[in-house]
Amino acid sequence: MTSSSRRELLRRRLGMVGNFAELDGLLAELDPDAPFPPDGDGPRGRQGSPGKVALPEGWLDDPQDTAVPEGAELSHSGG
Repeated sequence: MTSSSRRELLRRRLGMVGNFAELDGLLAELDPDAPFPPDGDGPRGRQGSPGKVALPEGWLDDPQDTAVPEGAELSHSGG
């Protein structure tokens, strides 16, 4: 097994960890002297422009009001 495939397997196992003891065991397999990968500081997550947030009319008018504005529960409204 190559070092690259071992890293892939460890990464997959870390993503499926079930408890702290298992996590501790998997983290113990990491080499603390391994250099940080040169491409490890690259962009992560969404690469496009951030999504726009659309709140229903009046949603932020009164921060103390706990009532849900009309239309906020609609499936196509984003709420």
